Amino acid sequence: MSFELTVDDLFILEARRLERFQACFPDILKSCVIALNRSTQLVIHCTEPWHVDGLLERIDAVRQLAWVVLGARTLSICFVGEEIHKTSTKPSKRSRRSQRHLSAR
Repeated sequence: MSFELTVDDLFILEARRLERFQACFPDILKSCVIALNRSTQLVIHCTEPWHVDGLLERIDAVRQLAWVVLGARTLSICFVGEEIHKTSTKPSKRSRRSQRHLSAR
């Protein structure tokens, strides 16, 4: 039996992944617009300055979940149409080595 996803299936899966990511930060992201573009960049458009502050305070968790849940390679936080912060979501090789070293203890 062959299992093939249709275009509609892929749109539904992406919407569910975005909802899952948004549910991780409901206090901040409930009124933000989030989108994952074709180049796997997660763009978060914030409607309030305190949303930006909250995301930047939790940037490590936001980056990690954007990578794990969405497969996003980069994260861009925008406010009033201007990009405030842009970063890679993938853990660096150095941080992966240190995490392995710490978990081996």
